[in-house]
Amino acid sequence: MENIELFLKGANAYGVPDNSLFQTVDLYEGRNMAMVIATILQVGTEVSSRARHWHIMSLCLCYLSLSYRFN
Repeated sequence: MENIELFLKGANAYGVPDNSLFQTVDLYEGRNMAMVIATILQVGTEVSSRARHWHIMSLCLCYLSLSYRFN
């Protein structure tokens, strides 16, 4: 159960809202698996949005770097 709680704390710290997190017993006892899946999908959404943000930022930095070299 400790690993589940660590996952939930990490997901919350990463940006998943409290109302989108499943309860520890939901996974531990196999109840409300729909909420467990919804939480995992929400974590994926947060990761994807942050990765996209960093990808766009890195492209902008590359562009600025290249334009600075040629000016």
